This record gives sequence, C-alpha cells and structure tokens, in this order.
Amino acid sequence: MRKTFWWEAKDGVVHEEVFSYVESIEETQGYIHELNIRNARLYSNVDLLGLDWTLTQRDYSRKSLGRVTENLIQSVCDTATSVIAGNRARVTFQTDGAEFSVQRRARMLERWVEGKFDETGFHREATRAFRDATIFGTGVLKIYEYNGDIRCERVLIDEIKVDEMECRSSDPRQLHHVKFVDKEVLKADFPDFHAEIDESTRHRVGRHSAYRDVDTNTAICVESFHLPSGKDAGDGKRVISIDGATLLVEEYTKDYFPFLFYRWSEPVCGFYGQGLAEQLTGIQLRINKLNAFIQKAQDLIAVPRVFVDIASKNLKMQINNEVGAIIPYRGKPPIFHTAQAVSPEIYSYKESLWRRGFEIAGISQLAATSRKPSGLESAVALREYNDINAQRFAYNAQEFERLAPTAAERYIDIARDINSSGGECKSVFHSKKLVEKICFKKVAINDGTFRIRLEPASILSRTPAGRSQQVVEWAQSGIIDTDEARRLLNHPDLERAADINNAAIEDIEATIEDLLDGQYDPPEPYQNLPMGIKRVQLAYLKARRDGAPDDILENMRRWIESAEYEMKLVVQQAQMEAAEAQAAMQPPPGPPPPGGPAPGGPEAPTAALAPQAQLLKPTGIPS
Repeated sequence: MRKTFWWEAKDGVVHEEVFSYVESIEETQGYIHELNIRNARLYSNVDLLGLDWTLTQRDYSRKSLGRVTENLIQSVCDTATSVIAGNRARVTFQTDGAEFSVQRRARMLERWVEGKFDETGFHREATRAFRDATIFGTGVLKIYEYNGDIRCERVLIDEIKVDEMECRSSDPRQLHHVKFVDKEVLKADFPDFHAEIDESTRHRVGRHSAYRDVDTNTAICVESFHLPSGKDAGDGKRVISIDGATLLVEEYTKDYFPFLFYRWSEPVCGFYGQGLAEQLTGIQLRINKLNAFIQKAQDLIAVPRVFVDIASKNLKMQINNEVGAIIPYRGKPPIFHTAQAVSPEIYSYKESLWRRGFEIAGISQLAATSRKPSGLESAVALREYNDINAQRFAYNAQEFERLAPTAAERYIDIARDINSSGGECKSVFHSKKLVEKICFKKVAINDGTFRIRLEPASILSRTPAGRSQQVVEWAQSGIIDTDEARRLLNHPDLERAADINNAAIEDIEATIEDLLDGQYDPPEPYQNLPMGIKRVQLAYLKARRDGAPDDILENMRRWIESAEYEMKLVVQQAQMEAAEAQAAMQPPPGPPPPGGPAPGGPEAPTAALAPQAQLLKPTGIPS
C-alpha cells in the first residue's frame, strides 16, 4: 500500500501528517542539530538561547568543549564576512531590442528594486545570512509576501528541515520551516483559531515535548512547502500548521521555495553546506587545550620563589613591603628565582596553529588585524595585494553576489502577485538629490524582455591611508587641482569631492533623464552649456534610433536650440562688457581750443587752409 504524503492528506488532518514527518526528520537527522549547536558555541563562546531546544537561558558554565580564550573561529568568520559581504552589489536591468518605452520602464524598475532592497533591509539581512554560512555552513534568506507587501528576513538554518536522502542527486521537492512564534501574533494572523492556538503548548504528549522546551506564550509553527511535480500536476501545496490545528492550506504553484540559500562550501551530496567553524574545529580545540595547559603551568610554575638557607640566623618566613628596611642576617643571602613555565616550543606551536587556521580559510592575518604588509606603500602595490587575496574568495564572492539578482527576481514575482490580487506594491527610491515614490504597476514589464546584471560597488578606498593615496593619484592625473588636493589631504572626503567635480555632468545627465521622461526644463546660463549641447545631442540621436516619441524628440531639439541661444547671449554680453571696459580705460578728452565748440555743441566749421582740412599733420615748427 502506497504511503500517504502530507500534501495529499485531508485539510483537517494535514497538521498531524506534517508534525509526524517533521518529528521523524529531526530524530533521524539529530546530528545536524547537534553540529549547529557546536558550531554556534565555538563562534559565540556561549550556548545560544533559542538554538538549543532545551535551553531556557544563556549557559556560561559549559564544560564539554571548554571556554574559548582565543577565538580563532570568530576572527576568521568575521574577517571573511567583512571582506566578502562588505561590498554591496547593485542590480541593473538591460533590455534586448525593446522599444523605447520598455527601456524607460526597465530603468524605473531598477530604481524600484533598489528602493525595495533598502526598504526591506535586503543587504543587511544578506550579510547576516553570509555570516551564518561561515558558522553553520548554510545561510538562509526568506523573501515572502505579508499583508500586501514584500518582506525579507534572515532565517537560521536550524529552522529549515529537509530530508537529506531526497537531496542525494537533486534539489529537495519539499521543505519545512519550523519556528517559535508568539501566540498573540498567530492570533492576529489567524483570528479564527484562537482556541487552538491557546491549546498548542509544549505539554501536549507526543509532539516535540521530549526535546523542545517552549514557554506557554509560544507555539511551534511549521510552514510546509511542496513544489508541484509538473506543470499540471496540481500537487504543489503550502501549509501552515501548529500542534493540534491546521491554520492554512493553499495551492502552491511556484517552482521555487521562498528561500535563498548561500553555502560557504557546497556539499558533495546532500543539502547542508560546510562552514568555517566546522573546518577549523580541530585547530580551535587544540588551541583551547594549549591555552589551558599554559595557564595552569603559569599558575603553578611561573611564580616568584625565594630560597633561603635554613641554617641562617634571623630567618623570616614572610616578605613585607617596607621601604628601606634594614634586615641583618648571618649566613648565605636568600636566592630569588622565577622558573620558566613553558618551553618556547609550546608558544611557537600555538602560533603556528593560529596561522594555519587562517591559511585553511584562505584569509590573511593582516586582513584580520586591518594591517598592510611591510614594504607595500604605493597604491598600485596595495591594489595588487588586495586582488591576490580576493582571488582566493572569487567563488564565494560570486555566489554571494548572485543573491542580489535572484532576490530581485523574487521581489518582482511577488509584486506581480500583489498587483494581480488587487494590491499595490510601492517603493521609495532615495538618490543623492531626490526621493521618488515608484509604483510597480507603472514599471512592470514582461519576462523575457530584460535581463538582470550586477554592477560593482564603490571602488573608492576606505582607509585613511588609501584615501590619501587616492587624492595624490587624482592630483597627478589632473582630475583635481592643487588647492583641492591640499584640502582633501587634510580631510579626505573622496565621495564629496567626486560629487562636486561631477556636479556639472550629473546635472546634464539629470536634464537628459527629465527630457526622456517628457519633462522640459529650459537651459540655464549657469549650466555647462557646451557639455550639455554635446551630450543632449548624443542622447537625442540614441533616442531617435530607439524609437522615442516625437514630443520627446521635439523637447530635446528645443533644449539644444535654447542652449545655443543662451550661449550667444553670453558671448554678446561678454563682448559688451569688454567694450565698456576698454572704453573706460581710454583717457578723457582735453579742454576745447580757444574759439572751439563747447563739449557737446555743434562742430565748428574748419578753415580751408587749416591742417585738418588738408589732412596734414602739423610739423610743430614755428613760423
């Protein structure tokens, strides 16, 4: 007889099948839970409240693995997180042979996604998931719809239940998310199940009570997913259940789970990855034992001792701190001795283990301590050194960056579902100069007309020394002048300097964006009009080839003509000012000759034999 699967059970008893299946998975794969607890202990140096099912408070008296005195695992994991997950990759949308309107919507869709990433804290949660991957081997992000909007949150891998036997050669077809949820929150989401939620406690027999310690205000909630087996199979299902009731049963038509997984080291087979904590467990435990041995030896051996001759007179068995004391003695003077507690080989061995831990992870100890190698002073050498270090994490960095475009696809898919159900998914895009609210309905485009690509994060240096070197390079290449370089060396705010130097071209680019959006703003004389005419002309030619509407092309032509007219006015004004300045520099005219006309009066007639009449220059020779 074929076994009945939980997604085939009747709605009233689905929770029974779900809890029975999850309980069997947790019992057969209990080693995964124990491994997660051990890795968390090694990283955080305490038992984590919430990860251990039977722990009701933080336990600082652990004895099984010993207290960590030099935490190699935490140092390596945190360094890897800062090196790889510290850079925020942004996604761009590119169209292939699309119309002009589709290209414009793709640009606005890019802004919508970026605003939604900031609103939901995607980059923050992705960094936390990356750190989880270094500790537990697998980091998890959950992207889902809640109350007509998109949410993104980090999920501990210990909450995800997957049968590894199903993942021997392919991805799993079912997944269960087991989570402790406050009962009042469940009541707000499912108001028709108040009584069932109140009765769902750890005191029910046969349901996790043997190994899960849950307070009476918390319920164990299981969200189960089964992917459809085919296009028309109809067996895709999503179920939310608690102990004793099924809260939600609905058809699930997606071909993916609402989770994104990042693994530090991909498993050869199976589902769960391997993290740095597991790879460095042996070295960390050996360091712990060596530190305990050294500590005990220091306490027992490396203490000051005084050897005195027992036959000496006036023998005192206690040392005091009297200043300038005169102590008469007879016989041999006392001998003060402090023994060496541990051989130097022990310290060298411990240091070699510490270095070996970083080598296994592929991380430089200098990166962990934020120091540069001695002898590397130039920016070119430092960048080459950083590139060499980055090559070790090329695969990990690429896999982590792929989370961003995949998450963008999930955000768009959820937004489409919200719109199809009558909702409205909005995003607020923050730029340097404006805050723009974007509605997904206005920027939505069909699948297949665009592709998502990644752009690198800011390449500006972060350290003060690197920023100062960047200033010197900018000055040498002529990007900034000497006065600006001198100011930046005192306070190297590279972002603001770049913004100021790029203000003219960014203003023209903003004008082009407004023109392409159908908004016309006349040019101003304070703009860089020669640059504007050139770039608007190039944008006009591209827009015409892309099939832009005639009104947009007309606005661009109008802007170019207005800019040329403004430039002519500026030239005329400059010529007038130059003529006035030249006239002001000429000496004023002298007094009129005797009998001559008064200034401003009619010109007197010239005599026939006068030099002026004959166009002759007076010689100045007296007659």
